[in-house]
Amino acid sequence: MKVALAQMISGADATLNLGVIKNRIKEASEKGAELVIFPENCLLMDSANYATYADLLEQSPSPLDEISELAAKHEIAVILGSVPMYGEDERKVKAVAVAWNKQGEKICRYEKIHLFDARVGDAHGVYRESAFFAPGNKVVMADINGFNVGFSICYDLRFPLLFQNLRLQGADIVIVPAAFTQFTGEAHWEPLLRARAIENQMYVLGINQGGTHTPTRETYGRTMAVDPWGTVVDSLEKGEGLLVVDICKDKILDIRNSMPVFEHRRKL
Repeated sequence: MKVALAQMISGADATLNLGVIKNRIKEASEKGAELVIFPENCLLMDSANYATYADLLEQSPSPLDEISELAAKHEIAVILGSVPMYGEDERKVKAVAVAWNKQGEKICRYEKIHLFDARVGDAHGVYRESAFFAPGNKVVMADINGFNVGFSICYDLRFPLLFQNLRLQGADIVIVPAAFTQFTGEAHWEPLLRARAIENQMYVLGINQGGTHTPTRETYGRTMAVDPWGTVVDSLEKGEGLLVVDICKDKILDIRNSMPVFEHRRKL
């Protein structure tokens, strides 16, 4: 499967962000991709207005309807890495990844489980996602074009049990749409992506925001695809861009058969 990873520099203007997403869907389709994935906060990077935008997305029509129509028009599956939406089971705003198939049908949603509450050595200082979002509690995987795609969002990358759980459920790929900061990205982005891929012998696709969003908010970029051996297949640097990579099921099977790690696991 050919997959397009769309690196963005989303801001507080949701209309502008939506325009970028529309263009990238079209571009990904023209490049032969069967799936295009966008980063965390792709439609809106503005914590003060997440609740307001969640209200907007409940209206009909909404920007999500436009994404559905474009997926069907260009015959490409689409994943928005996260948008602020109300939870399925409770009236609380959550960071939600949404996926459509190439017919434009919504096939699943994933509510971010681990929220980023941390002190970071950058100009922004303290990040507290729990002030704006409630956590999800469900592991999500979907069949997209014959591949089992597991879902995670950004800070989830630091929690290996989530990835192990997805592998045990049959994941071939896990996506990591993110807004990893410049500071933490330099230290941990690539090592964590590669570690999760190696541990679980699956593709891990990191789709990051990649630039300056506000005077105090900068993201790292380096959107990348890592194969089941832990090799970086390809990557971007900073700025907006589209990375198109091939995902090979035979490579997954070869690596798992030659080193059946999950068959060797022992209870401790």
